[in-house]
Amino acid sequence: MTARSRDLLHASKADEFAAWLCERFAWTREPTKGIYEALRLRDPGGGVHVLCKRDRSDHLTIGWDTAKVIGPLVRVWMRERRAEA
Repeated sequence: MTARSRDLLHASKADEFAAWLCERFAWTREPTKGIYEALRLRDPGGGVHVLCKRDRSDHLTIGWDTAKVIGPLVRVWMRERRAEA
């Protein structure tokens, strides 16, 4: 897994991405825990996925296990946003 695939989502777009997941795929947003968590989401199957803040970076990072689920969804969301523009 490359760093590029773990740093896809810009921090300023986190709320927009979370709203898209909740609306389109019935995910739920949960309160974050700790100062490094920027976004905590629960998928319909009950899995929790956390996106974290990084020092000196404008992008959120995700762990390798979460990257398998969130990474493709971020790419779909980005494609759809480009198509709308």
